[in-house]
Amino acid sequence: MEPKTGMIVKIVVAVLFVTLLSMVIAFGVLWGQTKSEVAEKEKEIAELWKHTTVPSTGPGGNNVTTKPITPDTPFLRLPTHILPINYGLDLRVYLPFDQTEESMGKAFTTVGTVRIRLVPMTSDARNITLHARTRASASSGKITFTRDNVKLMRGADSVAISNVDFQHWTVDVFVVETQEPLVQGQEYILVVENFEGTIANDNQGLYRSSFERSGVKKYLATTQFQAFKARRVFPCFDEPGFRSTFEVTLRHDARFNNTRSNGERNASSSETFDGKQWTVQPFRTSPNMSAYLVAFLISDFGSRDDEIAAKPNRIFAIEDMLTKHDNARFPLTQSRQSLEYLDASFGQPYYADHTKMDQAGVPDFNAGAMENWGMVLYRETSLLYEPRVSSAEVKRGSAAIIGHELAHMIFGDLVTCKWWDDTWLNEGFARFFQYEIMNGAEGSRVWGLGPLFPYWVVREAMQVDAYSVSHALYDPTVNTLPDIDKMFDTVTYAKGASILHMIKGIMGREAFYSALKKYVAEYRMKNVVHQDLFKHLSAETVPEGGTVPDFTAALNSWVEQSGYPVIKLTRLNATGPNAATNGSQIRFKQERFLMRTGAERDGDLNRLWHIPLTLALGVKDNIGEVNGTGQYTVCWIRAKEGDLSTNNCPPDFMFPPLPPGSSEENTEKNFIVANVQQIGFFRVNYDAVNWKRISSFLSTRLGDRINEVSRGQLIDDAFNLARAGGYDVSYGIVFDLIEYLKEESKYGPFASAMDNLRYLDQMLRGVWAEYQPLVAYMQKLFRGLYPSASNSLWSTQTWAEGRESEYTTLLFDNAVIENACFYEHPQCLTETKERFKAWRTSGTQLSSPYTTANDAAHPVLNFPQTRNMILCYGIREGAESDWNDLNDMHNRETTTGAKSSLLRALACTKNEGLLDRLLEKSVDGTVRDQDKNAIFAYISRWDAGATKAWEFIKKDENWNRLARRSNIIADVTAAFNDPTRLKELEKMNEDRGVGKPEQDAFKKALDRVRANIAWTDASKTEVLAELNKRKSP
Repeated sequence: MEPKTGMIVKIVVAVLFVTLLSMVIAFGVLWGQTKSEVAEKEKEIAELWKHTTVPSTGPGGNNVTTKPITPDTPFLRLPTHILPINYGLDLRVYLPFDQTEESMGKAFTTVGTVRIRLVPMTSDARNITLHARTRASASSGKITFTRDNVKLMRGADSVAISNVDFQHWTVDVFVVETQEPLVQGQEYILVVENFEGTIANDNQGLYRSSFERSGVKKYLATTQFQAFKARRVFPCFDEPGFRSTFEVTLRHDARFNNTRSNGERNASSSETFDGKQWTVQPFRTSPNMSAYLVAFLISDFGSRDDEIAAKPNRIFAIEDMLTKHDNARFPLTQSRQSLEYLDASFGQPYYADHTKMDQAGVPDFNAGAMENWGMVLYRETSLLYEPRVSSAEVKRGSAAIIGHELAHMIFGDLVTCKWWDDTWLNEGFARFFQYEIMNGAEGSRVWGLGPLFPYWVVREAMQVDAYSVSHALYDPTVNTLPDIDKMFDTVTYAKGASILHMIKGIMGREAFYSALKKYVAEYRMKNVVHQDLFKHLSAETVPEGGTVPDFTAALNSWVEQSGYPVIKLTRLNATGPNAATNGSQIRFKQERFLMRTGAERDGDLNRLWHIPLTLALGVKDNIGEVNGTGQYTVCWIRAKEGDLSTNNCPPDFMFPPLPPGSSEENTEKNFIVANVQQIGFFRVNYDAVNWKRISSFLSTRLGDRINEVSRGQLIDDAFNLARAGGYDVSYGIVFDLIEYLKEESKYGPFASAMDNLRYLDQMLRGVWAEYQPLVAYMQKLFRGLYPSASNSLWSTQTWAEGRESEYTTLLFDNAVIENACFYEHPQCLTETKERFKAWRTSGTQLSSPYTTANDAAHPVLNFPQTRNMILCYGIREGAESDWNDLNDMHNRETTTGAKSSLLRALACTKNEGLLDRLLEKSVDGTVRDQDKNAIFAYISRWDAGATKAWEFIKKDENWNRLARRSNIIADVTAAFNDPTRLKELEKMNEDRGVGKPEQDAFKKALDRVRANIAWTDASKTEVLAELNKRKSP
């Protein structure tokens, strides 16, 4: 009954709008406003209604209601009978300049006043309900005030308040109750003055960060408000659906000379306060945006300007980090080119809504970056790039994360999800467009990253979405703060991007971009739900005079349910005497793909998806290539099972004809490859004959005619179908398929195989007798891949500034080195040890630029592309004194990139006593909170390290001192595959998971461990038999 509900809403909105305008005019006359002022008010209210959230129903719905939240409220959505239109925030920040002032009075606190202009949307409103976090530990950020701090004004007149209710502190809500109903359509000003706050030390809300120079710790303060942390700093309507403008004034110690916010700085002034000189820094009004996008930075940072950009484009960071090696030049260029790409693609020039683009790299930042409109914040290592010191991977990562955050300027800031149940409309879009920008923007398209999207993004999403505990992209059950937190996960980011990748493949680039351009134009400065997007996508795909499947229904099947399908394609009579006449008949069957977590797969296997099926034929050249338009010919599969035929597929859909002759020996090239270039978010299974023919073809000199994306997809599908069990794909099929791998030269397929073999490594490594066959198999593989003249793999000529087109070759070379050394290829270990020893002898600093070697006899000692591997395996094969020296370097190092390389290397040791010392670094203050989880990720790559890490986090005194524990749970438990560990994890979940922020991480970890146990019971014997059969030369 949706159409009727929508019609009623439109009528109500229209009536209220007329009433609203008439009241504005009436009160304008009563207050003596001029006609121009009344006209301005009409315009403002009309603009306000453009951005008003359309009421929805159901649990967590954003209903227009005057009913306040109570302690028994089952969900956290604010009522929408009051809408804010502007905030005036004045905040005094008591931030010590350095460690000598930490004990000064009011250190790390704030005092502020906020004036919120707001308008009632109904005629019977007697309360104003908004957010303020008033009960929490000071270390995590809160504000405090009383009823006496709260005033409500209408013009110059006070409005009587009957009560200010703080009973709802468990949901961060307070309610201002009035004696008389508020007048619908009239502007009021809610004032909360002299509220007191804290500058937290948990990298959330308004928090402190620091860096050390010449033995002195210096402070700065910055913010991270997404998704619900603005309420920690000032009272506000802290939901994405409440858009407002913000006028911010910051007061701080005058020695902090670089203060920034969303708007450009207005002229500052000075004041004397508490006997010190303070700066009063006001900022221009921000665009109309959600509260979570507000940002501050109070620092003595240096800055660099883009000298080419026509409008202000600036980078801020610690001054000596900007001075070193011209670190800001690349991010300035990349951000300018990213904005140019977005402006050209969507016709929404960034500088039409903003006067400047500020980007800052801060030492402490839990996320990689945050898309605050006009004031983008990054972790320092994610933004800055040091030529000839930072690796190519750091450069590519910097470009990608800049693209991600600047894509948010449109998808997230200009057009914002209405509620966090559709978070993917922000984050999925940004993840997708970071690759579109890399592939399309001037300067970065030469990297050639297009074929790696399925490996880096689609595969990542499929791994986490293969369990019954996964959530849908649109999740209407999102109500609580933990619910919101869980939406910022791999499903939202990577699956969201993967679905957009699929839609682009179906529509073609031109139609896809055209639809998005219209979507953005209609909803700029507004909030959206996914049906708003689907409306434009569907309109663009309907050809004039033609018919297509219901595209909205198709899209709903991917967005409104969790998981994804596997489609089994069976060739009927593909061999034998009837092959010539019946070989092109294909039967299909779809079901949900699930990892087995017990004797059977647990979950709804009967879900249906609208599958956009594409086919490529073995008899064609360049198998799996797309046509020049970027659009695929699709046959929509909407049934559970059936036969493909011309009755349900378009006329130009590719049906596989047989080559001349019908004998079996003449049909070796008669195979199909479906889901061409992995455009669709689903797995494909085939009959055994088809798998065999693909494997045989890959092993011939013609194997590279199967597109590299399709090769990686075939490998990943086969491994995961065998791993999940129940799909009639044996590990014999899998190992036959990768038999060709010694001839592979592309990174995507090779890395896909290595990642899947690493799962077997995790399952077998606990017992040497079971692990040894895998080691022998891998060493046999690398005898072919790791050349005897291996200098080509270590060569500095593989990468240099301006040779980005060779980046994927570098990735492949490094993957060979890393895996060869991991499986103890003798020559690889010898060469890493020699390079490590030469580097130690030279005394070269990691933060020093490398110089190009003249010949192989004089290898580069500090080449950033191979540095991590040299350090890791140098430590692994080295002495305790080597570890101690690198640990001392880590403690002294001030460059964050070098510290990261050293921390990674320390985790490579075989010495269990040194592993214990490394784990202590996660709680002794020598590692920043944002980097602590990296210790557990690095150390868990080997069995001894994972065991040590598990014993460490089981202790309460360690657990309570750790940060970002959800990531740690995932890393440490990834290889658990026995009932004893499962029971220990279940006990830890009971004690530390239920009702806690880590609850979702524990659920996912338990599901994975049960799947690992099921794999061990069902598949370990088969895998060992295949390895023993193939490990010999």
